Amino acid sequence: MFNMRLPSFTATEDFPKSYQVGEHTLPLVLSARRKSIAIKQRKGGFVLEVPHKISAKQLQSVLMQNHNWLLKRVAQLVENALPKFNGVEGETFEFLGEQKTLSWQFSEGVEQNGFHIDAGLNRIVFHFPIHQKELECRHYCCQSLEQFFKQTAQDYLKPKLDFYAEQMGVSYRSLTVKGYKSRWGSCYSDGRIQFNWRLMQAPKWVIDYVVVHELAHLVHANHSKDFWELVELHYPKTKQAKQVIRQHGRNWIDFLQF
Repeated sequence: MFNMRLPSFTATEDFPKSYQVGEHTLPLVLSARRKSIAIKQRKGGFVLEVPHKISAKQLQSVLMQNHNWLLKRVAQLVENALPKFNGVEGETFEFLGEQKTLSWQFSEGVEQNGFHIDAGLNRIVFHFPIHQKELECRHYCCQSLEQFFKQTAQDYLKPKLDFYAEQMGVSYRSLTVKGYKSRWGSCYSDGRIQFNWRLMQAPKWVIDYVVVHELAHLVHANHSKDFWELVELHYPKTKQAKQVIRQHGRNWIDFLQF
């Protein structure tokens, strides 16, 4: 977002409908709420939101002055928007803190898709019929991995919740696994606790921290000093776990986001 605020002008009929940034044509969207210009991502691409009270001349001047910044910002947004994982052979991903590699095997004796985990070689092997198309293989890999992570999260987190709930002297109502885009878990006042299945990429000890974090919200529905003292009381490695999440969390969140 541009830091400068714009003077008040009324848009005229010759107001441009888009602005070219490198190879990208960004539609201009007038906003009554904006006091500055911002690039926003929407389905199908990016747009430039601009204050509705601005002249075409003033807008053009501001855009030209910040053109190099716009080029860099759009390139960054495009890169971040690209899938980080495509399900192709040889790609890697993290599972419980360990790196796993995708391996494809084609065989005439295979009639339907399947996979197994080769723990010794830290890889997950997918089996396909000999004439299976690449796009179909990739789709199956991504779909299967998501289901695998969800089921693993359900099985792994339930005993963890039970253990720490007893240790902390609290009780929860239910556990749900979801696919959040910006958080690792949530806790509701009625005792419902939800976790992001992508958390299963983290090391086990980091997952423990998130479990304790959510359970602590049954006592303190905030992030007050008392809340953090309770978390650290039951999980002394809280600071280290938060640091790992800060370093790797963005990549974990982006996993299988399409």
